[in-house]
Amino acid sequence: MKLWIDGQCLQTASRLRGIGRYVQDLIGAIAQHQPSVELLISFNASMLDASISASDMVSRWIDRRNIHVWHGANSLGELDGQHAERSLSEIALSHHVAQLAPDIALSTSPFEGEHDAAVPLVKNSVLECPIAAIFYDAIPYRFPDRYLPTKDALGRYAARLNSYKSFDLNLCISHFSQAELQRIVGDTRAVNIDAAVSERLLAMIDDKQTSVARDSDFVLYVGALDWRKNVISLVDAIKIRRERGSPPIKLVIAGDPDPTRVDMVVKHWNNSSLTANDLVIAGLVSDANLVGLYKRAALVVQPSRMEGFGLSVLEAMACGAPVIGANAGAVAEVIGDTTLLFDPESPQEIAERMDTILFDPMSTARASAAGWRRAQQYSWSRTAGIAVSAMKEVVAERTQRGSAPAARQRALGAAIALTVDTSVVVETLARSEPLSDRPGRFIIDATETMLHDRRTGIQRVVQNTAIAAAASSAAEHTRIGYSDKDEVWYSYAPRRAGLPPIEKTAAARHTFYRNDTLLMLDSSWLHHAGVQSRLVGLRARGVKIISCLYDTVPLKYPGFCDDGMPPAFARWFESALRYSSGFVCISEAVADELHSLLEAIEFPRKMAVGHWRLGANFAGPSSLSHVPERSQPASFLMVGTIEPRKGHRVALDAFEELWRNGKNVRLTIVGKVGWGTQGLATRLRNHPEAGSRLLWIDDADDRVLQRLYRECSALLATSYAEGFGLPLVEARHFGKAVVASDLPVFREVGVGASNFRYFDAGSPSSLAFVIDDFLRTYVEIPQADGSPDHSWPNWSESFEELYRLIVADRWQATYHPSSENPFPSLSDMGRVTMKEPLRADDRRCKIELIERVGEDRLERVIVRVGNLSSVPWSSRSASENQLGGVLLACTPLDRNGHRISRGIQRKAIPFVVQPHDSIVMSVDPRRDRYWASATDMVLEIEQVGTGIFGVGLQVSLKNSQRGNT
Repeated sequence: MKLWIDGQCLQTASRLRGIGRYVQDLIGAIAQHQPSVELLISFNASMLDASISASDMVSRWIDRRNIHVWHGANSLGELDGQHAERSLSEIALSHHVAQLAPDIALSTSPFEGEHDAAVPLVKNSVLECPIAAIFYDAIPYRFPDRYLPTKDALGRYAARLNSYKSFDLNLCISHFSQAELQRIVGDTRAVNIDAAVSERLLAMIDDKQTSVARDSDFVLYVGALDWRKNVISLVDAIKIRRERGSPPIKLVIAGDPDPTRVDMVVKHWNNSSLTANDLVIAGLVSDANLVGLYKRAALVVQPSRMEGFGLSVLEAMACGAPVIGANAGAVAEVIGDTTLLFDPESPQEIAERMDTILFDPMSTARASAAGWRRAQQYSWSRTAGIAVSAMKEVVAERTQRGSAPAARQRALGAAIALTVDTSVVVETLARSEPLSDRPGRFIIDATETMLHDRRTGIQRVVQNTAIAAAASSAAEHTRIGYSDKDEVWYSYAPRRAGLPPIEKTAAARHTFYRNDTLLMLDSSWLHHAGVQSRLVGLRARGVKIISCLYDTVPLKYPGFCDDGMPPAFARWFESALRYSSGFVCISEAVADELHSLLEAIEFPRKMAVGHWRLGANFAGPSSLSHVPERSQPASFLMVGTIEPRKGHRVALDAFEELWRNGKNVRLTIVGKVGWGTQGLATRLRNHPEAGSRLLWIDDADDRVLQRLYRECSALLATSYAEGFGLPLVEARHFGKAVVASDLPVFREVGVGASNFRYFDAGSPSSLAFVIDDFLRTYVEIPQADGSPDHSWPNWSESFEELYRLIVADRWQATYHPSSENPFPSLSDMGRVTMKEPLRADDRRCKIELIERVGEDRLERVIVRVGNLSSVPWSSRSASENQLGGVLLACTPLDRNGHRISRGIQRKAIPFVVQPHDSIVMSVDPRRDRYWASATDMVLEIEQVGTGIFGVGLQVSLKNSQRGNT
């Protein structure tokens, strides 16, 4: 049987209430215990973010190919208008289901849509397959004064309730709800399918001790706190017990955290002259903690005036807890023992039932044992079996199904009858149809490179990947993608010569299919905002979106970046976390950093994490290497843009030390001048060894670079941080020795190589020592180039690795959130904001000086800030007044050491500083009137509104002195 499920209740507020939990458990049970049923589900694109969370949640049970998204015409709820649009959306939904042609459709919650964009699945001429619906309760109908205060509200509710008459089958969650439905709407086909404790909770119950010592100190209530739940009567019962001299007992309330309702209960408790400490508001608790409360409670009480089932009662009984409940609604049905029931309107009777259990151990034991045995009668496999059998009976009676074209004509006719503009009708129906289920294509985003080829390292990756894709076995299924400012995508077959030219033709315009994979390979952080909504929409429609992370330098080492890059990169990173289902990294080290970061911030959504090796192609055989003569000095080659992060200053300081000590070594630097190194560039040009033992080539083509590789003695890599290390791979190809900073990624690239040596990153003395040790080997043994190392992949092999990783889902790891929330918002990034003042232990920090930039005057100070606490720090605050944001503060000091407070400047953390980790930040001393009399400055960490952390670093504005305070 092919069963279609309306998933809208997993997008609305119901997803966090009993309805959402019920539908999740039912879907899971059918998927697990009814293999003859093919499940399909659809979500409403008007609630786009929620559709992604819901799709991810149900994908554990339903094949991704059977998860759909449909588009309607409305964006508002029933109370907010758009009535014609909502009617058109109802037709669009029916048309969408008709296109999928299920044997039967299941409306999981026909009452959705009052305050949101959900629309009900209604019986009409468009959809010919039978419709089943779940009926939970008619509580608003039974208490209209409380829940339906106006005539309009009563009319809307009555219309939804009467729709159950038209359904071919109604699945009721209890005998009570079945009887309610038939009493209210008359003779209708209905069957009780019951409910059960979720299998996840049962697993937790079984994992824990079967017998836990009960705490006679408290009774437990689990649930919401609205009027129907009748918690006030429970408080009155506890007051009666106290007045007649019964031993005091605490009341623990787990559930509804609504502050207004909590305040109402607390106020009533205090007004009843009950001890304040005897009321514990636990709020929402994890499932594991809930099981613990059930098992420890002396008694669980459910005083609700009406329930459609009473799941908390069943959960408590499954945990072996003694339970008493109201003789109203379905609670009495679940408990099944009249001696454990009470009149919910009689606090006196509630108090008597409580004392019966609390004072009599025999009654307690009998209630616990009887409740546990009764709980075993309920199971989700049983519920699923009853539901599926009932639906199969209906299907057997109704075998006729309309064809898709006929359904379209019926939908068109019904919609036009609404007097809605015909063009709107046609567009809406077209958008409601399921996406084509065609073979997926692999689309590689190259937008930035196609717009502005600046010959950066990332663009080199994009170009070489495109060339390799054109020659690969996957070329037929691979496209190069480009997105313009209007969010229109174009795609082209990759070419062996590189990227295709931009051609905005109709033929090139790309239509995404649900099985496509989009790899955001290019540097999209500069234009991500323009395509974010488009990418979220594609993700919701079933397109797999993978982002590429080259490094975390702007997040962890913002002091080595231009000031504008870290905040821009952080915005892109958060955007990518929203729309991506996975991240592919250019090294295992970067992948490990990403996984660690997700754990540190407690990111709330699952994320695939993987890495692949970048390629390295070379023209000409490395065996043609020129071997330097022994009389020539050992030559070290540096390749890369001259910028603070690359550590050229460290290398130059180390070589000056070697030259002073009489070492005859040569340093050749290949790279353009980047940002923030003008002073270093001047130092290189005017150096006494310039043109002799110090060579600087600001531009070298591949031919010149290959010659330099062949002629050097070793490659030198002095970076403070990297995402990869292509020069190290190139050195391996030529069989060259490598001296590199001791970074995880450099260790990764050096695996299997015998001639790699490492020094302490940022330390000229450590580098000089390692080079000196290398020189002893170089002098003692006639130095010939080592054998070429071809173990690293070329670009064709690199693309094959990338393709297999993403398209075949061969991810090295998957991050799983610790949170139990199955529907995290796409805007939720985890712990990336400061919500309260940090405690003393969470303010422990360390500040270390890394580098002073500037030749004639101090231009920039780069420091490492260590978070020695167990919580992440962020400059963002959850409060409107920014209380709590953590910042790096730089304060000028006059010659007497006094602070010039009006000159203080602050630097923000671009994302977070993880616990027991560090971030490299920088400050640029101002040259304004407040700094005119300054001789020093002090760098400190502060939390806005709470003050300095107490550890600082004092730096002289002269170029030689520094100290700690």
